[in-house]
Amino acid sequence: MPASAAATPCFSADTDVVQPHCTYYIHTQTSNKDLSNLAKEAFELLKWLVSGKPYLQKAVPIIVSLANDPNWRTRSATLTFLRSFMYRHAFILSNKDKQQIYQAVEKLLTDSQLEVREHAVAVLAGLMKGGDVDLVEDFCQRAYEQASAVLKKRKQRRTVSALPIASVHGSILALAACVLSVPHDIPR
Repeated sequence: MPASAAATPCFSADTDVVQPHCTYYIHTQTSNKDLSNLAKEAFELLKWLVSGKPYLQKAVPIIVSLANDPNWRTRSATLTFLRSFMYRHAFILSNKDKQQIYQAVEKLLTDSQLEVREHAVAVLAGLMKGGDVDLVEDFCQRAYEQASAVLKKRKQRRTVSALPIASVHGSILALAACVLSVPHDIPR
């Protein structure tokens, strides 16, 4: 870690709290790009730190808010962060926190930006590989029902669907995540 990173507001003395300043610096559109890049690097380093529950109680809402950020690059970077973060913290996170993260990633399957949707599929498939069985089964069931409903609507109209493309694509991507999560099995 660069010496200047320790002086930023992103790190507390014991590195157990991500302060709101980090979120601001990550996606701020200021002329100080060095500060913004430093905050991004600091946030990137935090995913490797295995943290306790007090940190996670503060970190999960921040991560979920970053997944809803207006800037698509921030949403994509959050997905990259979640890959390592969930792998390292799956055994510590509460079911409520896991659900919030799954819902945030699931919401990104219907994102307006194609790159974010495609990234969300890969991340969700990875989360499902080592994830909570109940969450995975629930997600796959909902994905199947949603894709069936979209297909049914398209057959009934026989014209261009009134549904947004991102919504239709998201339904198919949700099924793709279910299949990719079990590459050597057949999903139910």
